[in-house]
Amino acid sequence: FQNLKSGDIGVSFTDKVKTFFEWFFNTFDDEYRQTYDHTGVTRFNVITKRIDNMLITRKRKSFIDNHSIMNINFGEKFIYFPLHIQPERNLDLDAPYFKNQLDVIENIARSLPINYKLYVKEHFSMKYRKWRPLSFYKTLLSLPNVRFLHPSFDSLTAIKNSSLVITIAGSS
Repeated sequence: FQNLKSGDIGVSFTDKVKTFFEWFFNTFDDEYRQTYDHTGVTRFNVITKRIDNMLITRKRKSFIDNHSIMNINFGEKFIYFPLHIQPERNLDLDAPYFKNQLDVIENIARSLPINYKLYVKEHFSMKYRKWRPLSFYKTLLSLPNVRFLHPSFDSLTAIKNSSLVITIAGSS
């Protein structure tokens, strides 16, 4: 196999296709399928799962693009909460009582002073994990004093203009 970089960042499409075909045609022998983590793996299962994941990712990304905002209303007071990538060690192991970020957001939103909004920004790296379920985003959007920022929005702009930044275990 070619030595691809983590996440395939900076790797040409041609190299990705070559690596896929090499893996696809050379790894489904009896020895490969007898290991515990490859039990039941077939070429058909791999292809259908990959297509299913691509469709799910595309649907969730489209939802985010259509329902998130690209600008902050600097005329209103707001608190900034950047979502953490999940699953992630810093959140799931170091802060297990706060790993349900939707519950955390709901509690923050209930605790805000009446004239404040909560701006929540999705982590840009969630695109590599198929984003979050649509139910997460729909619940987030249903909260009255919560605004959902697009993942491409500049975090530093939000941090500099907010009254407060709340994070569970992140670097923001």
